[in-house]
Amino acid sequence: MKKFMNHLFKKHTAEVILIAAFLIITVVVVIHKMNAQNSNWEPVGLPDFSNGQAQFVSLALDSNGTPYVAYVGKSIRPLASTIDVMEFSNSSWVSVGAPISVPIGGILGHIGSVSFTVNNDIPYLAYSAELEHPGVCIYGRPPHQNSGPCPPTFNTEVLDFSGSAGWEELGSPITDGYVQYISLAIYSGVPYMAYEDGANGDEVTVIEFNNSTWGAVGGAIPNGSAGYISLAIHNGTPYVAYTDWSSGNKLTVMEFDGTSWNTVGTKGFSAGGVDYVSLAIDSAGIPYVAYEDENTPNDAATVMKFNGSIWVSVGNPGFSVGGVFYTSITVHNGIPYVAYADETDDDAATVMKYNGSNWTLIGSPDFSGGEADFTSLAIDSTGNLYVSYEDYANSQGATVMEFGVPSQQSTTSALSVSTNGITSGGSTNGSNGSCKISPDSPNCLCNIYPNSPRCH
Repeated sequence: MKKFMNHLFKKHTAEVILIAAFLIITVVVVIHKMNAQNSNWEPVGLPDFSNGQAQFVSLALDSNGTPYVAYVGKSIRPLASTIDVMEFSNSSWVSVGAPISVPIGGILGHIGSVSFTVNNDIPYLAYSAELEHPGVCIYGRPPHQNSGPCPPTFNTEVLDFSGSAGWEELGSPITDGYVQYISLAIYSGVPYMAYEDGANGDEVTVIEFNNSTWGAVGGAIPNGSAGYISLAIHNGTPYVAYTDWSSGNKLTVMEFDGTSWNTVGTKGFSAGGVDYVSLAIDSAGIPYVAYEDENTPNDAATVMKFNGSIWVSVGNPGFSVGGVFYTSITVHNGIPYVAYADETDDDAATVMKYNGSNWTLIGSPDFSGGEADFTSLAIDSTGNLYVSYEDYANSQGATVMEFGVPSQQSTTSALSVSTNGITSGGSTNGSNGSCKISPDSPNCLCNIYPNSPRCH
């Protein structure tokens, strides 16, 4: 009996060891896959580097690929709000000049729109603010006079950062009407700004800064009121895309030929209403637009491009799994990339690219780990992707994430997505790249993310 029990114990012990070994290997593989998928997107510096709530977060890169971020920071109400600009330098986020104090007059005043870019390594910032007018105003004539709050005034400014002189205003502020949906672009050192122009029936106006003054580019675009305006310039030609309220909230794109504004394709060419319009133009001069598509069942993301004659969908319309907010598009080597907050993933950040056949995920979806507002996407010359956003998982502060060059990093799981959701598996690659910062810096996070491009 004892001999039998020993034999039985040895037999089952061997089986237990085999089962345990199998389970350990399975767990290790699962953990490895999870780590591989989640480690693709890695923080640049520390999350919430703004140390508090950041709104209107906007990202740009300089010629060396250095990330800059602008955001509306902590309010010092009731008299003013602040706009902060920071760059990632020597392993940490540092301020670019002093915070810009924006007078708002009182508790009803607010910053309504911000746009930010970097050109020739010079940061440019535009903002619009609605200022509460102090005091009480009298309306009407006797005997029908009434008193009440004075109407607000408006202030829109564009500034650049000139080093030792700090932030300097370009020209005079725009104060003659409500300004919203600002979009700023620079070409050959000349700033251009597009916006919803309250002084002209909420139509789109584009202005340029030349000879120390702002001047209209062709006058207001006479297409009725507009919103979600996005400006881009290719070889000196300005293009502007927007939600065209006069065309059933559909999408319209215009270009300026040097004399007048002309419609690119047809007016209101999208299948339905659009929000969160983002415009980019590739090196061949092909315009792309990304937007929240109200013609899809869940207001998913759609991208279209102009083929020279008509606007055509890039892949399936409504390719995101859920509804989207804050779409941001860029095109690199002819490949469109789109970042957005995905409603089905608690409004977390997701980035996808079009591989010529399908839209595929870059890294894992909802990599922000929580709601991500004001998602802003940029890509450097080597293909490294950057996304900035207001980070609800980290005190609603500003966070920037980076994904390395796809052609060199170890392959990780990705997903193809269609209007029906996830349809098939795929692969995404990334790169170790070059580290711009000291690998032994405490902010490099190399111990947490040993495969980071910044740690090799």
